[in-house]
Amino acid sequence: MNSPKDFNDDISQQTLYAIEHLHGLPAFVKAASIEGKDEVDKIPSSSFADPRHRKFPCHTKAATWLSNAYFQNSKDAYSKDEGALVQERIVKAAEYWSIRSLVKNFNRSHDKMASFDTSNLQDSDYALVADFNGNVVRRFPIPNAPSVKAAGEYLYAHRFEYPYPWRKAAARRILAKAVEFDEAFERGEKTAAQILRFEPKTMEYLQRAAGIGMTHPQWAAEKIAQRVYMLPDRLRSYQRKLAELAVELRKMPGCTHQQMSKLAAVLDVIDRETGLCSNYHEGVEMPEEICFKVLQKEAEDILDSYITLQTGTIYPVGMLASLSLEKVAGVLGDEFAAQIKMSDGSMDIAKFAEILPTLPRPDAKLIERVMEETMKEPIAKAAAIGRKMMESELRKVARLKFRKASEIDPKTLAAETQAKMDKANTGDPTQPKVTVIGDRIP
Repeated sequence: MNSPKDFNDDISQQTLYAIEHLHGLPAFVKAASIEGKDEVDKIPSSSFADPRHRKFPCHTKAATWLSNAYFQNSKDAYSKDEGALVQERIVKAAEYWSIRSLVKNFNRSHDKMASFDTSNLQDSDYALVADFNGNVVRRFPIPNAPSVKAAGEYLYAHRFEYPYPWRKAAARRILAKAVEFDEAFERGEKTAAQILRFEPKTMEYLQRAAGIGMTHPQWAAEKIAQRVYMLPDRLRSYQRKLAELAVELRKMPGCTHQQMSKLAAVLDVIDRETGLCSNYHEGVEMPEEICFKVLQKEAEDILDSYITLQTGTIYPVGMLASLSLEKVAGVLGDEFAAQIKMSDGSMDIAKFAEILPTLPRPDAKLIERVMEETMKEPIAKAAAIGRKMMESELRKVARLKFRKASEIDPKTLAAETQAKMDKANTGDPTQPKVTVIGDRIP
């Protein structure tokens, strides 16, 4: 049985985020000041809905509303009779503060999202089913459309509490179920209900956790190098491993989805073994935020940006993805094609997009002719480019987004990493541990 948690236990306000985006917060709750531990300790036990554990304070209007909201998520911490008693005390306090209707409406909304009998749920009705020390862990029930919305918001709100493989599995299941219920709704099935849209931040996180995205290895190398500086000297073996990873990534012109998935798993293990995972809520990027930085929506926006040729003709960058390297070589020559050829044999769209506006008019006209042959209606069809992006195209877009990252030489990174490692972590216990503030290393 889990321990009951109220607002005062929600230090990072993860649960509050989920409550706000699932149900909304009354104005008086938003305007209320946050009480510190010293102030909470002064509240008499009789003002708590659970006086024995000093949980769910009801000494103010805002505290009562929040206590009711948090209690709905902690009911499984009580027996049926104990839970009913706590709820009764909350309702009495709500009557005193004249917010009984608000509490009733919240509970109705919460029950709607949880309107299913958990005793009849199968493993397939949960977003997360995992083994933990020989015990089966089931989290985030998703038997109906409202519960999918709730599962997504709660996974995002509590993402710091689970290891990466669990986050990835749960996110994939939630997104798959969301599509399933949406399609059923569109088919007009009576038992289906349209899925409530995830908050933008939640949706972006779910996609990254599910591995729907890409990044540039050299940008990932910089983020991993930052981790080197976060660790104390006693974790020198982890510093060395991260530094080696950063240098190897620096040498790669591109990466596959499989490579990034493996990297995310490795970073997750290192973060948990070194304790870096405890700093996620302070701004340290999670593995999925590094390895799947560029999402499809952002990729589409990048591909929909435009370049202007010397002839004055404007084309979406996305159209370049429709050209083969062979066609480019056929009109501009093998020497030019070699300049925009990547190590895997594909075309470097980032470099091609940079060079095209500088080509003289005769060469620009040749490119126009190839464009017209490839797409008879370039502008109209360009909007469709990237809508169903293959992994290779996402890699190219990642290179577009992070092309400046490739300007740093691998040897320079290695030297800087080693030097900062030695300087920052001397092993002197009187010296502060080096940490990252945002994207900058102090």
